[in-house]
Amino acid sequence: MYLRSGLAALIMLVTVLGHAAAQGGNRAVFIVPEVPVYAEADTAAAAQQIAQDRGRRRAMDILLRRLTAEEDWGYLPDLSQGQPASAVAAEPEDIYDLETQTKSSVQLTAGELPLYEEGFAIFDEKTSSTTYRARITYRFKPESVRRLLEESGLPYSEAQARRALVLPVLETESDTYLWETRNPWARAWLARPLGNELTPLVLPRGDRQDMSVAPVEDVKGLNPQALARLADRYNTPQVILARGRLEDRDGEYVLRVRLIDAYLDGRSGARQVIDSEAAKYDDEGGYGADSAQMEAPEERGHVLAEAVFTGSNDDFPALAQTAVETTVARYARGWKEKTLVDHAAIRPLQLVAWFGSLDEWADIRIALENTPLVRDMEVGVFTNQSAVIDLTVIGQQEQFVLALRQDNLDVWQSPDGRWNIAGMDRAEQLRSGFTDASLEGLPGLEENGQGRDPMMNRPGDTGRGTMQEPPRGLRGRDDGAPTALELPEDIFGPSEGTEPTGPDAGAPVMLEPKEPGQDDEPQSLEEIY
Repeated sequence: MYLRSGLAALIMLVTVLGHAAAQGGNRAVFIVPEVPVYAEADTAAAAQQIAQDRGRRRAMDILLRRLTAEEDWGYLPDLSQGQPASAVAAEPEDIYDLETQTKSSVQLTAGELPLYEEGFAIFDEKTSSTTYRARITYRFKPESVRRLLEESGLPYSEAQARRALVLPVLETESDTYLWETRNPWARAWLARPLGNELTPLVLPRGDRQDMSVAPVEDVKGLNPQALARLADRYNTPQVILARGRLEDRDGEYVLRVRLIDAYLDGRSGARQVIDSEAAKYDDEGGYGADSAQMEAPEERGHVLAEAVFTGSNDDFPALAQTAVETTVARYARGWKEKTLVDHAAIRPLQLVAWFGSLDEWADIRIALENTPLVRDMEVGVFTNQSAVIDLTVIGQQEQFVLALRQDNLDVWQSPDGRWNIAGMDRAEQLRSGFTDASLEGLPGLEENGQGRDPMMNRPGDTGRGTMQEPPRGLRGRDDGAPTALELPEDIFGPSEGTEPTGPDAGAPVMLEPKEPGQDDEPQSLEEIY
Protein backbone atom coordinates (compact mmCIF):
# COMPACT_ATOMS: atom_id res chain seq x y z
CA MET A 1 0.00 0.00 0.00
CA TYR A 2 1.39 3.39 -0.99
CA LEU A 3 0.59 6.71 0.62
CA ARG A 4 0.90 8.77 -2.54
CA SER A 5 -1.84 6.87 -4.36
CA GLY A 6 -4.47 8.26 -2.03
CA LEU A 7 -2.82 11.45 -0.84
CA ALA A 8 -5.60 13.80 -1.94
CA ALA A 9 -8.33 11.72 -0.31
CA LEU A 10 -6.20 11.27 2.78
CA ILE A 11 -5.62 15.02 3.16
CA MET A 12 -9.37 15.63 2.97
CA LEU A 13 -10.01 12.99 5.60
CA VAL A 14 -7.37 14.12 8.09
CA THR A 15 -8.49 17.74 7.70
CA VAL A 16 -12.05 16.83 8.64
CA LEU A 17 -10.87 14.64 11.49
CA GLY A 18 -8.45 17.31 12.66
CA HIS A 19 -11.24 19.81 13.27
CA ALA A 20 -12.87 17.27 15.57
CA ALA A 21 -9.70 16.54 17.49
CA ALA A 22 -9.78 16.45 21.26
CA GLN A 23 -13.50 17.07 21.45
CA GLY A 24 -14.05 13.63 22.96
CA GLY A 25 -10.77 13.38 24.85
CA ASN A 26 -10.25 10.64 27.39
CA ARG A 27 -13.76 9.71 28.47
CA ALA A 28 -12.64 6.77 30.63
CA VAL A 29 -11.74 8.95 33.62
CA PHE A 30 -15.27 10.40 33.63
CA ILE A 31 -16.72 6.96 34.35
CA VAL A 32 -17.11 5.90 37.98
CA PRO A 33 -17.63 2.13 37.97
CA GLU A 34 -19.53 -0.15 40.29
CA VAL A 35 -20.60 2.19 43.09
CA PRO A 36 -22.36 0.05 45.74
CA VAL A 37 -25.82 1.36 46.62
CA TYR A 38 -28.46 0.35 49.17
CA ALA A 39 -31.69 1.87 50.43
CA GLU A 40 -34.89 1.00 52.29
CA ALA A 41 -38.29 2.59 51.68
CA ASP A 42 -42.01 1.83 51.75
CA THR A 43 -41.85 0.30 48.27
CA ALA A 44 -39.18 -1.31 46.13
CA ALA A 45 -39.52 1.44 43.51
CA ALA A 46 -38.98 4.17 46.10
CA ALA A 47 -35.97 2.33 47.53
CA GLN A 48 -34.52 1.99 44.03
CA GLN A 49 -34.83 5.72 43.35
CA ILE A 50 -33.26 6.64 46.69
CA ALA A 51 -30.38 4.22 46.18
CA GLN A 52 -29.65 5.43 42.65
CA ASP A 53 -29.68 9.08 43.77
CA ARG A 54 -27.30 8.29 46.63
CA GLY A 55 -24.99 6.45 44.29
CA ARG A 56 -24.99 9.35 41.83
CA ARG A 57 -23.94 11.79 44.56
CA ARG A 58 -21.22 9.44 45.74
CA ALA A 59 -19.99 8.92 42.17
CA MET A 60 -19.69 12.66 41.50
CA ASP A 61 -17.76 13.11 44.76
CA ILE A 62 -15.34 10.39 43.62
CA LEU A 63 -14.98 11.92 40.14
CA LEU A 64 -14.30 15.49 41.27
CA ARG A 65 -11.67 14.35 43.74
CA ARG A 66 -10.14 12.02 41.17
CA LEU A 67 -9.54 14.96 38.81
CA THR A 68 -8.39 17.66 41.25
CA ALA A 69 -5.50 18.18 43.65
CA GLU A 70 -6.03 17.19 47.26
CA GLU A 71 -5.26 20.73 48.43
CA ASP A 72 -8.24 21.95 46.37
CA TRP A 73 -10.78 19.51 47.76
CA GLY A 74 -12.05 22.20 50.10
CA TYR A 75 -13.51 23.94 47.05
CA LEU A 76 -15.59 20.84 46.24
CA PRO A 77 -19.01 20.07 47.69
CA ASP A 78 -19.58 16.91 49.72
CA LEU A 79 -22.63 15.74 47.82
CA SER A 80 -22.90 12.45 49.71
CA GLN A 81 -23.39 14.38 52.95
CA GLY A 82 -25.37 17.22 51.38
CA GLN A 83 -22.69 19.76 52.32
CA PRO A 84 -21.50 22.69 50.17
CA ALA A 85 -17.81 23.43 49.65
CA SER A 86 -16.05 24.64 52.78
CA ALA A 87 -13.38 26.83 51.13
CA VAL A 88 -14.08 30.41 50.06
CA ALA A 89 -12.74 32.16 46.98
CA ALA A 90 -8.99 32.65 47.06
CA GLU A 91 -7.74 36.22 46.99
CA PRO A 92 -5.69 37.18 43.92
CA GLU A 93 -2.03 37.86 44.58
CA ASP A 94 -2.39 41.34 43.11
CA ILE A 95 -5.75 43.00 43.63
CA TYR A 96 -5.04 45.29 40.69
CA ASP A 97 -4.38 42.42 38.32
CA LEU A 98 -7.75 41.71 36.74
CA GLU A 99 -6.27 38.87 34.73
CA THR A 100 -5.40 36.84 37.83
CA GLN A 101 -7.40 33.61 37.95
CA THR A 102 -8.80 32.94 41.42
CA LYS A 103 -10.23 29.73 42.82
CA SER A 104 -13.80 29.63 44.06
CA SER A 105 -16.06 26.95 45.45
CA VAL A 106 -17.77 24.61 43.00
CA GLN A 107 -21.48 25.44 42.89
CA LEU A 108 -23.23 22.10 42.45
CA THR A 109 -26.24 20.58 44.18
CA ALA A 110 -27.64 17.05 44.17
CA GLY A 111 -30.66 18.23 42.20
CA GLU A 112 -28.42 19.36 39.32
CA LEU A 113 -26.57 16.07 38.98
CA PRO A 114 -28.85 14.56 36.28
CA LEU A 115 -27.71 17.40 33.99
CA TYR A 116 -24.14 16.11 34.30
CA GLU A 117 -24.97 12.44 33.83
CA GLU A 118 -24.56 10.73 30.48
CA GLY A 119 -25.97 7.40 31.59
CA PHE A 120 -25.60 4.54 34.04
CA ALA A 121 -25.47 0.75 34.09
CA ILE A 122 -26.74 -1.51 36.89
CA PHE A 123 -25.06 -4.72 38.06
CA ASP A 124 -25.96 -7.37 40.67
CA GLU A 125 -29.37 -5.85 41.33
CA LYS A 126 -31.25 -7.32 44.30
CA THR A 127 -34.65 -6.13 45.48
CA SER A 128 -37.31 -6.97 48.01
CA SER A 129 -40.64 -5.34 48.77
CA THR A 130 -38.89 -2.56 50.71
CA THR A 131 -35.17 -2.71 49.88
CA TYR A 132 -32.88 -2.21 46.91
CA ARG A 133 -29.23 -3.20 46.53
CA ALA A 134 -26.96 -3.01 43.47
CA ARG A 135 -23.69 -1.83 41.99
CA ILE A 136 -24.06 1.04 39.52
CA THR A 137 -21.59 2.46 37.02
CA TYR A 138 -22.17 6.16 36.36
CA ARG A 139 -20.99 7.95 33.20
CA PHE A 140 -20.70 11.73 33.37
CA LYS A 141 -20.52 14.28 30.54
CA PRO A 142 -16.87 15.32 30.14
CA GLU A 143 -17.58 18.80 28.77
CA SER A 144 -20.02 19.62 31.57
CA VAL A 145 -17.62 18.48 34.30
CA ARG A 146 -14.71 20.35 32.71
CA ARG A 147 -16.78 23.53 32.50
CA LEU A 148 -17.79 23.17 36.14
CA LEU A 149 -14.17 23.03 37.31
CA GLU A 150 -12.92 25.70 34.94
CA GLU A 151 -15.62 28.15 36.08
CA SER A 152 -14.27 27.71 39.61
CA GLY A 153 -10.66 28.18 38.45
CA LEU A 154 -9.58 24.75 39.70
CA PRO A 155 -6.69 23.04 37.87
CA TYR A 156 -7.48 19.43 37.07
CA SER A 157 -6.03 16.44 35.28
CA GLU A 158 -7.73 13.95 33.02
CA ALA A 159 -4.55 12.46 31.54
CA GLN A 160 -4.17 8.75 32.19
CA ALA A 161 -0.79 7.14 32.65
CA ARG A 162 -0.12 3.92 30.85
CA ARG A 163 -1.65 1.09 32.81
CA ALA A 164 0.45 -1.14 35.03
CA LEU A 165 0.04 -4.74 36.16
CA VAL A 166 -0.35 -4.99 39.94
CA LEU A 167 0.57 -8.19 41.81
CA PRO A 168 -1.00 -8.44 45.30
CA VAL A 169 1.41 -10.37 47.51
CA LEU A 170 0.43 -11.01 51.14
CA GLU A 171 3.11 -12.00 53.64
CA THR A 172 2.16 -13.39 57.05
CA GLU A 173 4.19 -14.94 59.86
CA SER A 174 3.52 -18.40 58.44
CA ASP A 175 3.32 -18.06 54.64
CA THR A 176 3.35 -15.92 51.50
CA TYR A 177 0.31 -15.74 49.22
CA LEU A 178 0.00 -14.62 45.60
CA TRP A 179 -1.65 -17.15 43.29
CA GLU A 180 -3.33 -19.11 46.09
CA THR A 181 -7.12 -19.08 46.39
CA ARG A 182 -6.69 -18.20 50.08
CA ASN A 183 -5.21 -14.79 49.32
CA PRO A 184 -7.68 -12.28 50.85
CA TRP A 185 -5.38 -9.40 49.87
CA ALA A 186 -5.95 -10.28 46.21
CA ARG A 187 -9.71 -10.38 46.81
CA ALA A 188 -9.59 -6.83 48.17
CA TRP A 189 -7.82 -5.60 45.01
CA LEU A 190 -10.24 -7.53 42.82
CA ALA A 191 -13.21 -5.81 44.49
CA ARG A 192 -11.84 -2.33 43.65
CA PRO A 193 -12.35 -1.12 40.03
CA LEU A 194 -8.97 0.13 38.84
CA GLY A 195 -9.23 0.88 35.13
CA ASN A 196 -10.74 4.39 35.24
CA GLU A 197 -8.18 5.99 37.53
CA LEU A 198 -5.61 8.52 36.32
CA THR A 199 -3.10 5.76 37.07
CA PRO A 200 -4.98 2.70 35.78
CA LEU A 201 -4.06 -0.75 37.03
CA VAL A 202 -4.87 -4.25 35.82
CA LEU A 203 -4.86 -7.48 37.82
CA PRO A 204 -3.51 -10.82 36.59
CA ARG A 205 -5.73 -13.78 35.88
CA GLY A 206 -3.95 -15.99 38.38
CA ASP A 207 -4.14 -19.11 36.22
CA ARG A 208 -1.65 -21.90 35.69
CA GLN A 209 0.26 -19.92 33.07
CA ASP A 210 0.82 -17.05 35.51
CA MET A 211 2.03 -19.50 38.13
CA SER A 212 4.40 -21.04 35.60
CA VAL A 213 5.98 -17.87 34.18
CA ALA A 214 6.24 -16.07 37.55
CA PRO A 215 6.43 -18.26 40.65
CA VAL A 216 5.87 -16.41 43.89
CA GLU A 217 9.56 -16.56 44.85
CA ASP A 218 10.51 -14.88 41.57
CA VAL A 219 7.92 -12.18 42.16
CA LYS A 220 9.11 -11.54 45.72
CA GLY A 221 12.71 -11.41 44.51
CA LEU A 222 11.81 -9.03 41.66
CA ASN A 223 13.21 -11.43 39.08
CA PRO A 224 13.34 -9.26 35.94
CA GLN A 225 12.93 -12.16 33.50
CA ALA A 226 9.81 -13.50 35.24
CA LEU A 227 8.27 -10.04 35.57
CA ALA A 228 9.06 -9.25 31.93
CA ARG A 229 7.17 -12.39 30.89
CA LEU A 230 4.14 -11.27 32.92
CA ALA A 231 4.32 -7.75 31.50
CA ASP A 232 4.43 -9.18 27.99
CA ARG A 233 1.46 -11.44 28.65
CA TYR A 234 -0.71 -8.58 29.86
CA ASN A 235 0.69 -6.03 27.40
CA THR A 236 1.73 -3.58 30.10
CA PRO A 237 5.01 -1.64 30.32
CA GLN A 238 5.16 -1.75 34.11
CA VAL A 239 4.68 -4.31 36.87
CA ILE A 240 3.96 -3.15 40.42
CA LEU A 241 4.24 -5.35 43.47
CA ALA A 242 1.52 -4.56 46.03
CA ARG A 243 3.19 -6.12 49.04
CA GLY A 244 1.17 -6.37 52.22
CA ARG A 245 2.83 -7.58 55.43
CA LEU A 246 0.28 -8.69 58.01
CA GLU A 247 0.98 -9.06 61.73
CA ASP A 248 -1.33 -9.88 64.64
CA ARG A 249 -0.46 -7.78 67.68
CA ASP A 250 -2.53 -8.32 70.81
CA GLY A 251 -5.81 -8.83 68.99
CA GLU A 252 -5.15 -6.12 66.40
CA TYR A 253 -4.03 -6.47 62.78
CA VAL A 254 -1.17 -4.33 61.51
CA LEU A 255 -0.99 -4.23 57.70
CA ARG A 256 2.12 -2.64 56.16
CA VAL A 257 1.56 -1.84 52.50
CA ARG A 258 4.13 -0.93 49.88
CA LEU A 259 3.68 -0.43 46.16
CA ILE A 260 7.03 -1.38 44.63
CA ASP A 261 8.08 -0.52 41.09
CA ALA A 262 9.10 -4.07 40.28
CA TYR A 263 9.59 -3.83 36.51
CA LEU A 264 9.56 -1.12 33.85
CA ASP A 265 10.35 -1.82 30.22
CA GLY A 266 11.84 1.62 29.53
CA ARG A 267 9.15 2.72 27.08
CA SER A 268 6.92 4.38 29.64
CA GLY A 269 6.97 7.94 30.93
CA ALA A 270 4.79 6.98 33.85
CA ARG A 271 7.48 6.17 36.41
CA GLN A 272 6.77 7.81 39.73
CA VAL A 273 9.50 7.76 42.37
CA ILE A 274 8.92 9.20 45.81
CA ASP A 275 11.29 9.60 48.71
CA SER A 276 9.98 7.06 51.19
CA GLU A 277 11.76 8.82 54.04
CA ALA A 278 9.81 12.00 53.30
CA ALA A 279 6.44 10.28 52.87
CA LYS A 280 4.58 10.91 56.11
CA TYR A 281 0.97 10.02 56.64
CA ASP A 282 -1.53 11.04 59.29
CA ASP A 283 -2.59 8.48 61.88
CA GLU A 284 -6.05 9.90 62.51
CA GLY A 285 -8.71 7.28 63.06
CA GLY A 286 -6.16 4.57 63.60
CA TYR A 287 -4.95 4.48 59.98
CA GLY A 288 -1.53 5.43 58.70
CA ALA A 289 1.82 5.85 60.38
CA ASP A 290 4.79 8.17 60.34
CA SER A 291 7.36 6.91 57.86
CA ALA A 292 9.93 6.90 60.65
CA GLN A 293 8.13 3.86 62.06
CA MET A 294 8.49 1.95 58.78
CA GLU A 295 11.28 -0.36 57.84
CA ALA A 296 14.10 0.94 55.68
CA PRO A 297 13.40 -0.01 52.06
CA GLU A 298 15.47 -3.11 51.43
CA GLU A 299 13.75 -4.00 48.14
CA ARG A 300 15.58 -3.55 44.89
CA GLY A 301 12.65 -1.63 43.37
CA HIS A 302 11.53 1.94 43.92
CA VAL A 303 8.79 2.51 46.48
CA LEU A 304 5.86 4.28 44.83
CA ALA A 305 3.58 4.50 47.86
CA GLU A 306 3.57 3.13 51.38
CA ALA A 307 1.48 3.25 54.53
CA VAL A 308 0.58 1.28 57.66
CA PHE A 309 -3.01 0.36 58.58
CA THR A 310 -4.40 -1.06 61.79
CA GLY A 311 -7.74 -2.68 62.58
CA SER A 312 -9.55 -5.41 64.45
CA ASN A 313 -8.23 -8.90 63.80
CA ASP A 314 -11.76 -10.24 63.27
CA ASP A 315 -12.40 -8.23 60.07
CA PHE A 316 -9.46 -8.36 57.68
CA PRO A 317 -11.62 -7.71 54.53
CA ALA A 318 -12.64 -4.29 55.89
CA LEU A 319 -9.03 -3.45 56.75
CA ALA A 320 -7.82 -4.60 53.33
CA GLN A 321 -10.51 -2.58 51.55
CA THR A 322 -9.43 0.59 53.35
CA ALA A 323 -5.78 -0.16 52.58
CA VAL A 324 -6.45 -0.67 48.86
CA GLU A 325 -8.54 2.51 48.55
CA THR A 326 -5.93 4.65 50.30
CA THR A 327 -2.98 3.09 48.49
CA VAL A 328 -4.53 3.63 45.06
CA ALA A 329 -5.15 7.30 45.87
CA ARG A 330 -1.60 7.83 47.13
CA TYR A 331 -0.13 6.11 44.09
CA ALA A 332 -2.07 8.50 41.83
CA ARG A 333 -0.89 11.57 43.74
CA GLY A 334 2.52 11.82 42.06
CA TRP A 335 1.09 11.45 38.57
CA LYS A 336 -1.63 14.01 39.27
CA GLU A 337 0.92 16.55 40.47
CA LYS A 338 2.73 16.23 37.14
CA THR A 339 -0.38 16.48 34.99
CA LEU A 340 -2.59 19.05 36.76
CA VAL A 341 -3.39 21.72 34.18
CA ASP A 342 -4.44 25.34 34.52
CA HIS A 343 -7.03 25.33 31.74
CA ALA A 344 -7.00 29.10 31.48
CA ALA A 345 -3.51 28.96 29.92
CA ILE A 346 -3.99 28.40 26.17
CA ARG A 347 -1.17 28.41 23.63
CA PRO A 348 -0.69 27.77 19.90
CA LEU A 349 1.81 25.12 18.90
CA GLN A 350 2.97 23.95 15.49
CA LEU A 351 4.39 20.44 15.07
CA VAL A 352 5.99 18.54 12.23
CA ALA A 353 4.80 14.92 12.42
CA TRP A 354 7.19 12.32 10.98
CA PHE A 355 6.06 8.83 9.98
CA GLY A 356 6.76 6.05 7.52
CA SER A 357 3.34 4.45 7.10
CA LEU A 358 -0.36 5.06 7.46
CA ASP A 359 -0.31 3.16 10.75
CA GLU A 360 2.34 5.47 12.20
CA TRP A 361 0.39 8.54 11.08
CA ALA A 362 -2.83 7.10 12.54
CA ASP A 363 -1.07 6.53 15.88
CA ILE A 364 0.04 10.17 15.98
CA ARG A 365 -3.33 11.59 14.96
CA ILE A 366 -5.35 9.43 17.34
CA ALA A 367 -3.01 10.24 20.24
CA LEU A 368 -3.34 13.98 19.60
CA GLU A 369 -7.12 13.69 19.31
CA ASN A 370 -7.37 11.78 22.58
CA THR A 371 -5.00 14.01 24.53
CA PRO A 372 -7.07 16.34 26.74
CA LEU A 373 -4.35 18.99 26.43
CA VAL A 374 -5.26 19.56 22.76
CA ARG A 375 -8.21 21.89 22.24
CA ASP A 376 -8.02 22.24 18.45
CA MET A 377 -6.05 20.61 15.67
CA GLU A 378 -5.64 21.39 11.98
CA VAL A 379 -3.53 19.43 9.52
CA GLY A 380 -1.79 21.52 6.87
CA VAL A 381 0.81 20.33 4.38
CA PHE A 382 0.80 16.53 4.15
CA THR A 383 3.26 14.24 2.35
CA ASN A 384 4.01 10.54 2.45
CA GLN A 385 6.52 11.04 5.26
CA SER A 386 5.50 14.15 7.23
CA ALA A 387 2.70 16.53 8.06
CA VAL A 388 2.51 20.05 9.47
CA ILE A 389 -0.01 20.22 12.33
CA ASP A 390 -1.28 23.40 14.01
CA LEU A 391 -2.55 22.83 17.54
CA THR A 392 -4.18 24.86 20.25
CA VAL A 393 -2.97 23.39 23.54
CA ILE A 394 -3.42 24.03 27.23
CA GLY A 395 -0.98 23.64 30.09
CA GLN A 396 2.80 23.54 30.11
CA GLN A 397 5.26 22.14 27.62
CA GLU A 398 6.41 19.37 29.96
CA GLN A 399 2.84 18.18 30.50
CA PHE A 400 2.21 17.98 26.76
CA VAL A 401 5.40 15.98 26.21
CA LEU A 402 4.58 13.65 29.11
CA ALA A 403 1.02 13.06 27.86
CA LEU A 404 2.23 11.97 24.42
CA ARG A 405 4.85 9.64 25.91
CA GLN A 406 1.99 7.55 27.30
CA ASP A 407 1.22 6.66 23.66
CA ASN A 408 4.86 5.88 22.81
CA LEU A 409 5.30 9.20 21.00
CA ASP A 410 8.19 11.60 21.44
CA VAL A 411 7.86 15.39 21.15
CA TRP A 412 11.09 17.37 20.81
CA GLN A 413 12.66 20.53 19.46
CA SER A 414 15.12 20.46 16.56
CA PRO A 415 18.20 22.70 16.90
CA ASP A 416 16.48 25.56 15.07
CA GLY A 417 13.67 25.59 17.67
CA ARG A 418 10.94 23.89 15.66
CA TRP A 419 8.80 21.20 17.33
CA ASN A 420 8.49 17.63 16.06
CA ILE A 421 6.54 14.49 16.92
CA ALA A 422 7.15 10.86 15.97
CA GLY A 423 7.05 7.36 17.37
CA MET A 424 9.81 6.57 19.85
CA ASP A 425 11.92 4.48 17.49
CA ARG A 426 11.63 6.91 14.58
CA ALA A 427 12.24 9.88 16.87
CA GLU A 428 15.52 8.38 18.06
CA GLN A 429 16.69 8.10 14.46
CA LEU A 430 15.51 11.60 13.61
CA ARG A 431 17.11 13.24 16.63
CA SER A 432 20.53 12.07 15.52
CA GLY A 433 19.84 13.13 11.93
CA PHE A 434 18.54 16.66 12.51
CA THR A 435 20.94 19.56 12.00
CA ASP A 436 20.41 23.27 12.25
CA ALA A 437 19.74 23.39 8.52
CA SER A 438 17.79 20.15 8.13
CA LEU A 439 14.40 21.92 8.29
CA GLU A 440 15.54 25.24 6.93
CA GLY A 441 13.26 26.51 4.18
CA LEU A 442 10.52 23.94 4.66
CA PRO A 443 7.23 25.44 3.45
CA GLY A 444 4.34 25.52 5.88
CA LEU A 445 6.41 26.18 8.99
CA GLU A 446 6.03 29.46 10.89
CA GLU A 447 9.04 31.15 12.44
CA ASN A 448 8.85 31.08 16.21
CA GLY A 449 11.62 33.43 17.21
CA GLN A 450 14.92 31.57 16.85
CA GLY A 451 14.13 28.65 19.09
CA ARG A 452 11.73 30.47 21.41
CA ASP A 453 9.28 28.02 22.93
CA PRO A 454 5.98 28.63 21.06
CA MET A 455 4.06 27.32 24.06
CA MET A 456 5.37 30.10 26.29
CA ASN A 457 3.98 33.64 26.47
CA ARG A 458 4.34 35.74 23.37
CA PRO A 459 4.60 39.54 23.42
CA GLY A 460 1.21 40.89 24.44
CA ASP A 461 -0.04 37.47 25.48
CA THR A 462 -1.47 37.49 28.98
CA GLY A 463 -1.65 33.72 28.97
CA ARG A 464 -4.79 33.82 31.07
CA GLY A 465 -8.19 33.05 29.74
CA THR A 466 -7.75 34.30 26.16
CA MET A 467 -7.36 31.89 23.27
CA GLN A 468 -4.58 32.99 20.96
CA GLU A 469 -5.01 32.55 17.23
CA PRO A 470 -2.87 29.56 16.30
CA PRO A 471 -0.27 30.05 13.58
CA ARG A 472 -1.82 29.36 10.23
CA GLY A 473 1.13 27.65 8.66
CA LEU A 474 0.66 26.58 5.07
CA ARG A 475 -2.67 25.05 4.16
CA GLY A 476 -1.71 24.21 0.56
CA ARG A 477 -1.98 26.34 -2.56
CA ASP A 478 -4.91 28.65 -3.05
CA ASP A 479 -6.44 26.20 -5.51
CA GLY A 480 -6.62 23.57 -2.81
CA ALA A 481 -3.88 21.33 -4.20
CA PRO A 482 -1.41 20.04 -1.63
CA THR A 483 2.08 21.47 -1.45
CA ALA A 484 4.78 18.90 -0.72
CA LEU A 485 7.42 19.35 1.94
CA GLU A 486 11.02 19.19 0.80
CA LEU A 487 12.21 16.32 2.96
CA PRO A 488 15.84 16.16 4.10
CA GLU A 489 17.30 13.24 2.19
CA ASP A 490 19.99 12.64 4.80
CA ILE A 491 17.23 11.55 7.19
CA PHE A 492 14.74 9.68 5.04
CA GLY A 493 16.53 9.21 1.72
CA PRO A 494 15.08 10.04 -1.69
CA SER A 495 11.36 9.44 -2.22
CA GLU A 496 11.45 8.77 -5.98
CA GLY A 497 10.30 5.46 -7.28
CA THR A 498 7.47 5.06 -4.81
CA GLU A 499 4.58 5.61 -7.21
CA PRO A 500 2.25 2.57 -7.31
CA THR A 501 1.76 0.59 -10.47
CA GLY A 502 -0.80 -1.94 -11.63
CA PRO A 503 -4.60 -1.94 -11.79
CA ASP A 504 -5.01 -0.23 -8.44
CA ALA A 505 -2.73 2.71 -9.28
CA GLY A 506 -4.36 6.00 -8.49
CA ALA A 507 -7.10 4.48 -6.31
CA PRO A 508 -7.73 6.43 -3.12
CA VAL A 509 -6.35 4.97 0.08
CA MET A 510 -8.63 5.70 3.03
CA LEU A 511 -7.19 6.02 6.49
CA GLU A 512 -9.02 3.70 8.84
CA PRO A 513 -9.01 5.12 12.38
CA LYS A 514 -7.84 2.57 14.89
CA GLU A 515 -10.38 1.39 17.40
CA PRO A 516 -9.33 0.60 20.97
CA GLY A 517 -8.06 -2.95 21.01
CA GLN A 518 -10.13 -5.70 22.52
CA ASP A 519 -7.26 -7.96 23.47
CA ASP A 520 -7.80 -11.44 24.78
CA GLU A 521 -5.70 -10.58 27.80
CA PRO A 522 -7.24 -11.52 31.17
CA GLN A 523 -8.64 -8.74 33.29
CA SER A 524 -9.36 -10.22 36.68
CA LEU A 525 -8.54 -12.83 39.27
CA GLU A 526 -12.04 -14.30 39.20
CA GLU A 527 -10.93 -17.61 37.72
CA ILE A 528 -9.37 -18.75 40.96
CA TYR A 529 -10.31 -16.16 43.61
